[in-house]
Amino acid sequence: MYRITFPEDFGLYISSTTTVSDTYGYKYDNRKQEGVLQNVLMNKYDVDRIYKNPHDSMKIMRNPIGYIERNNTMTIVCDRYTTPTAFNMAYYKTPNYMNLFTSTSCELPIDAFEDLVSGAVDLYV
Repeated sequence: MYRITFPEDFGLYISSTTTVSDTYGYKYDNRKQEGVLQNVLMNKYDVDRIYKNPHDSMKIMRNPIGYIERNNTMTIVCDRYTTPTAFNMAYYKTPNYMNLFTSTSCELPIDAFEDLVSGAVDLYV
C-alpha cells in the first residue's frame, strides 16, 4: 500500500495513474519508457473485501486500486508483482478566495465573467 497526500489546493478528484517499472508477466526495459497504469477508484469497504482476503495473497491485479480517506490522503493498493515508481493525479483546484473589500482579485480570466454571472442568476431563479 502506498499513501499519497493531497495538495492544499485540492478540490475534486478526477483520475490518477501509477507509473510502474514492472508488472506481472512483463518487465520494462530500462532504456525504454516505463509503463503507466490507470488507477481504479473504489471505496474502502470494497478494497478490504477484495484485497485483504488471506486466500488471495498471490492475486494478480491488472490495475492498481485507489481509495480516498478522510484525512486528505489517497491510498493506492498494488499486487506483489507490480513495482510502482511514481503516482500522478488529475484534480480540480479549489479557487483562491476572492474579496472585493481587500482588493483580492479573482484568478479566473475576464472572459469567464459573463458565464459565471448568468449561471449564478439562472441557479438562483
